[in-house]
Amino acid sequence: MPNITKSVEVGAPVEKVFEMLDNPENFPVYVPNVTKVSNIRRSEKRLGDSFDVVYSMMGMEFPETFTYSEYAKPKRLAARYEGRMSGSMGITLEPKGDKTLATLDVNYEVRPGPFGKIANKLLFERMNEKSADRMLENIKMVIEATK
Repeated sequence: MPNITKSVEVGAPVEKVFEMLDNPENFPVYVPNVTKVSNIRRSEKRLGDSFDVVYSMMGMEFPETFTYSEYAKPKRLAARYEGRMSGSMGITLEPKGDKTLATLDVNYEVRPGPFGKIANKLLFERMNEKSADRMLENIKMVIEATK
């Protein structure tokens, strides 16, 4: 299962960064290629809560269900996702004075089958690497623009 780990420094306190990331409705704002969020189920503890998203890539839609697997406010959020791709995505936030170091870790797998094997090697590794970079850039841009 391919793994991606990337970090960015955000010019805002940890609490502000966590607040934006903790709301699934914000997914399309910072996660590249997410076109829709629905069926949000939230409780105070978040563990086991879920929401559905639709990724659109290369004219294909990938419906995915995210389920929170870690929730440590304001330091870490993580979720497993299932659909045409499966894996996990988490963000760890570390205070750096009045700034935050946000570290994204993603593990993913395209479902088995001929398309899955070809796409995973030739396409999705590069696309997911770039998406991780863009996601962190978007988080930084959106939060710093709303100071």
